[in-house]
Amino acid sequence: MKPDVAYLIDTNILIDWACALSPRLCGNDKWFDAKTAGRIRQFMEENQNPVYIPDLVWAEFLGVFLQKDLDMSLDLPKLKLRFRDLSGLVDQIDNKILGKPELKRVSVLDAGFIRSPFAVADELARDIQILSDQNLLNWLKRKSNQHRKGMEKILDGIDSALIGYLYCLAEITPGQKIHFYTSDRRVEMFFSHIRNIHQNFPRNTGVFDARRPMQNLSGRPRPSHDLTLKNWTSPS
Repeated sequence: MKPDVAYLIDTNILIDWACALSPRLCGNDKWFDAKTAGRIRQFMEENQNPVYIPDLVWAEFLGVFLQKDLDMSLDLPKLKLRFRDLSGLVDQIDNKILGKPELKRVSVLDAGFIRSPFAVADELARDIQILSDQNLLNWLKRKSNQHRKGMEKILDGIDSALIGYLYCLAEITPGQKIHFYTSDRRVEMFFSHIRNIHQNFPRNTGVFDARRPMQNLSGRPRPSHDLTLKNWTSPS
């Protein structure tokens, strides 16, 4: 355990964790990566460092996992059966969170934030400087041409709000280095850019790509509870 290291998770972490509990329910999802999901499950269940779960993440998780992309080709009994199966996975996640003190829910109402994470999100959404890195925009252009014929996003409202949560949490816990733990490459790259252009962004923050194995300082894979700062993105 490294008490000065903590994490704040993205919604995709909960989704992959749930899918890792029952891969058969997510096997038809073309974006599902069983290896990454298994790594995330290990991270969430074995990590001995604090892992913060914002109320916004939990709400989005429920909406995406239970209410989005319903297969309306199923008859009503089968549709209800699938919903019950997915709800059972949510219950498992909920019980694991309740039973593991390192997993900490963060409510914007009682976290003791100095400012609102949504105010930070408002500032990010309006900031034209996010468009200032041509290399990032070229990468995004190549990505969008492969899937959406040139149309892409940088940060949507949830992404910006979660970066706001990270800002606010880091601000009130200066003794912890808090990673944003995500499997979204776009958010990872633009978060580092945001830290570069906003010098007032708390320096005790970083981002960690859940798709990569954790490593110690020598570069060897290590379990999540023994993580050092090898993969902590900390632009100065």
